[in-house]
Amino acid sequence: MPAGLGAPAMHTLTAVAPADVPCVAALYANVFAANPAYGSIFQSSEKRERIAALEWLFARRLQALLAAGNPFFMTRDPASGEVCGAGGVILPGTYPGLLDFLWHGMAAWPLLWGWGSMLRALALDQRLGAGEASEGGAIAHLSMLAVRPESRGIASALITRLLEDAPRGSRVMLTTQDSGAVALYQRHGFRVLVESQVAPRGSSTTFTSWSMVLGRGQVADRRAPSGPKNDTGG
Repeated sequence: MPAGLGAPAMHTLTAVAPADVPCVAALYANVFAANPAYGSIFQSSEKRERIAALEWLFARRLQALLAAGNPFFMTRDPASGEVCGAGGVILPGTYPGLLDFLWHGMAAWPLLWGWGSMLRALALDQRLGAGEASEGGAIAHLSMLAVRPESRGIASALITRLLEDAPRGSRVMLTTQDSGAVALYQRHGFRVLVESQVAPRGSSTTFTSWSMVLGRGQVADRRAPSGPKNDTGG
């Protein structure tokens, strides 16, 4: 889960390449295994089975997002070489469509994990995205930010780096179910747009989800040079 401010100097952020997808997906599966949103999708009582399903899901989602040109970054532990933090930004108009996800292997979902989990995922995705309805204009999404609990200080560096890739003038949004992450995002200029109690399909439990937004113009303000600029609109 995102934690800490000020990245340790030993950690270097590098762009996620297709060859990195398996190890980044493994990070996501382990970090998000306790997330109630994903727990409502894959409801097995066996943690190992849930992690296997999440690793499969994140690998295919990440493949589709990278193929669409979305920037993702990661960092490795200097001692072990394992990926200990990763995250990305989904640029406006680049979110893959159904055919893109099917092309990257999602068609096998019902065979591997059942129709029920797939339907729960689709319903939950629609429910969590409801908070964006009131936000107009170009919207980028801070997505899949995950840091191993013992790797403190990396989340802030990832957020700062990802915001550099958000188009000028766009609104950057995110959704989190981690109450501890809300304050971290607020320190980076995000504000809570919607705080909601979510009752997932087929689940008897509810959880809190926060939709957050970085206001229009803040991305440009953060990146604007101190001197005169020559804006080509690129």
